[in-house]
Amino acid sequence: MTTFAVYPCHINAALSHKHGRKYNKTLCTSNPTIQEMEKAAAALGLQFTVEEKKIHPKTPLDPGRIRFSKEYGRLTVVRGLKQEIEELRIVKVEKEIAKKENVKAKIGTTVFMPRTKKKKNEKKSKKTNKF
Repeated sequence: MTTFAVYPCHINAALSHKHGRKYNKTLCTSNPTIQEMEKAAAALGLQFTVEEKKIHPKTPLDPGRIRFSKEYGRLTVVRGLKQEIEELRIVKVEKEIAKKENVKAKIGTTVFMPRTKKKKNEKKSKKTNKF
């Protein structure tokens, strides 16, 4: 069965065609990682293999690629990856916001008791009584 590879640079909307982007910007997302691509492919239910050590010649600092079967079709896979990656990012941001709100709520419910100066005054008064 024949396969095709998708590198992160192929669907990176921040890159030009000269620097490795392979598809139209409407089919791409900004700065995808191989981990995001893997989660998106799993969410789509596609059969794929991840090759983390493979490097694209135009982006040697961004290793990894995913191989898909050609039975799915290149554009179908790329569209699905874009949608799933963007949905994963939205969910991630919503979780971070909820976490911050929970922290703020916890801070708002805690009661901070300021130290009173009565203890210091009592000690001073005891010292003065001894003389």
